[in-house]
Amino acid sequence: MSEERHLLDGLAGPTVALEAVNRATYEFTGRQARRAGLHTTDLWALRLLDVHGSLGATELARHLDLRPASTTALIDRLVAAGHLERVPDPRDRRRVTVRSREDSFRERLAQWEPAVRALDAVARRLPADDRAVVERYLREVVSTLDELGAG
Repeated sequence: MSEERHLLDGLAGPTVALEAVNRATYEFTGRQARRAGLHTTDLWALRLLDVHGSLGATELARHLDLRPASTTALIDRLVAAGHLERVPDPRDRRRVTVRSREDSFRERLAQWEPAVRALDAVARRLPADDRAVVERYLREVVSTLDELGAG
């Protein structure tokens, strides 16, 4: 009789906890997208634009790992729904970028703020030394994922 194996068997506690955070984030984001009447990928695109500001379609496609045609459809859908606007690139008038509309951004901020504040409260309850360790670990995780994704 063979033993069942699990993806997380033998991994360090922080790695298992990080996997749980990834799962919870994925599920929470899906619920938030549904509440807003969006596809999950649409919500990720809007969050990217909220963080990075205006992006061209090619840059957005690269961040989302989408094909150009899928990115165009996503942009068209979000422009039609009033979430995005196309604007000329101030550095290159031949290029068009997309950015989040202010009213759409404010709606997302209101939707996400309670979760962000709750997570911040969790972090603030940790002693300062522990927060520094957690922050260093998470920054190293991000760096590692960026390096792995660049390959």
